Amino acid sequence: MKKNIFSIVALAAMVVLPMSMFAAGETTATFTDAVGKATIICPLTLTYDASSPLDFGTISSTGTAFTVTADAKTSTWNAPSNGATYFSGTKTFAKFTIAGAAGASYSVTLPSELTLTKADGSVGSAGTVTLKDWNTSAAKVITNQSGDDFLVGATLTATANATGSFQTNFSVTVAYN
Repeated sequence: MKKNIFSIVALAAMVVLPMSMFAAGETTATFTDAVGKATIICPLTLTYDASSPLDFGTISSTGTAFTVTADAKTSTWNAPSNGATYFSGTKTFAKFTIAGAAGASYSVTLPSELTLTKADGSVGSAGTVTLKDWNTSAAKVITNQSGDDFLVGATLTATANATGSFQTNFSVTVAYN
């Protein structure tokens, strides 16, 4: 019987002793070489060159509806449709300068469709003139931190009875990708 009690005590010691060894061990661990980091880039800025508005010049209409496209991607102006012709004036693309982190990519948001109003504020049967199918020459990657220029164009559509000077304001938005 003594032998059985001794065996039971010895067995209990083998089970309890290792548990108490773990209980007396470390309850926390620390790693001291973890890394935290961030890359901060400069904000985007967008500047409009007021001396270069989107200007289709003066167009001579035949009395029918027409369209004309200023394609900023290719820096070209399509001839007005339906017999309308350029009469006078300088045609210019809207010009913007974007500045930000060199090498960063960005997106450009342009309007969808805008209706122009008579520039002199007069009313009457002036017809309707719209700008749609907006386009840009933007590279979409900043190459020069101090500024990259890009152009904006669109397609002008005029109804048959559109006469007079028309204008509108529009927004261009740029954002880092």
